[in-house]
Amino acid sequence: MILMGLETAVILASAPMMAALRGTGRFDLLATSSVATAVIGTILLIALTPRLGLVGAGIAVVMGRIAGATASFFLVRWTFPQFGATAFARRHLRGVIEFGLPLWAVAVGSAIGMATDVPIVGAMFGAEAAGAYGIGAVVPSVVAGFLFVLVTALLLRRLISR
Repeated sequence: MILMGLETAVILASAPMMAALRGTGRFDLLATSSVATAVIGTILLIALTPRLGLVGAGIAVVMGRIAGATASFFLVRWTFPQFGATAFARRHLRGVIEFGLPLWAVAVGSAIGMATDVPIVGAMFGAEAAGAYGIGAVVPSVVAGFLFVLVTALLLRRLISR
């Protein structure tokens, strides 16, 4: 539960930086941040899982997200010095909260829903059913990831064609 809370906090904290990169069409920097997250997370996964098992895998995922958020922060600060934390926060905080709060609520609800479905199936139908469900639940996740990449590529193509 602690890891889930920490991961949620990291995701929420990095959302403005990712939005700045998307909003300015800097998909190259967005990709760099994503690659940093994946590479560091994979290295940590390989290093921690044999020693700590499932807990190590959880720690690796969270640390990978923190690394990605840190990379995003420095990429945004390096590319857009006008996005100073205090200047941005003072001028835009109310607008960000008004617009983003409902989106964050949906994101948190989705994260909770995605994190609790396998334990619910396990409690109701047993470990074997939970295992099968967990494996089957990967397919929609992969499809959603593919659709995200496709939509991002189409958006990038549209921006370039303007």
